[in-house]
Amino acid sequence: MKHYWQKSILAFGLTMQFSPLIIGQVRLPVEEAVKIALQKNPAIKASALAVQRNEQLLGAARNVPNPDLTFDSPTGVFYTLGFQQSFRFPTVYGRQYQQQQQQILLSQKEQVITANNLKYRVRTIYSAIQSAEAYQRQLLSQDSLYTQISQAAQRNFDAGTIDKLALLYAQTQEAEVKNQARVAGFQIASQKKQLEILMGISLSASVFTPLVKLPSPALDTSTIVQNPAVQVAQQWETVAQKAVEVERAKALPGC
Repeated sequence: MKHYWQKSILAFGLTMQFSPLIIGQVRLPVEEAVKIALQKNPAIKASALAVQRNEQLLGAARNVPNPDLTFDSPTGVFYTLGFQQSFRFPTVYGRQYQQQQQQILLSQKEQVITANNLKYRVRTIYSAIQSAEAYQRQLLSQDSLYTQISQAAQRNFDAGTIDKLALLYAQTQEAEVKNQARVAGFQIASQKKQLEILMGISLSASVFTPLVKLPSPALDTSTIVQNPAVQVAQQWETVAQKAVEVERAKALPGC
């Protein structure tokens, strides 16, 4: 009878492992999670608006100041209507236009930084959820075993074959495993909440890809110069140089 019971448990476990997902649940791979976050995260939308704003300001870099209307009465007898128009030295407008072009490039590079940071955070939290779920599954499998041990200890105690200390030890081990499983469940819920904030959707019906052992990627030092953070720092230097050129052009005599 005991051998038959073990076979039944094994068959049920294999059936649950290889059976399709429960109706209403959706498999959410990490790439899909990253894709959704890039579409819905407010930080991505804000960075796109910053690029659009700088592009719209490009045309204004060459605009001349609006004329000033005057309405005077020099003699006190009649009034004259006139206007005044001031111009910067022509070099100023060219420098301002170049500076704004570099500002557009800077905002575009910062947009890439924002997207990369979001991808990193989504992947990190996703991996943490995978790890916590794997740990929880391990604890739940141990929980059933420790429950059986605790029940067996209770029967042996009732029969008088073990003392109270052995019974309390078995019950304590069972309670500890149950508590660890609950803590793992809280961690999963918290991490899913963080992922929901980044993705802008509810993950109540989502199923994550089970954790697998992945090979460690080799470090390629040649990609350091292609790092968006390095490119942003270089672009900031270019923008600062253009700003200096604008100020020098403004120092020239105007019209």
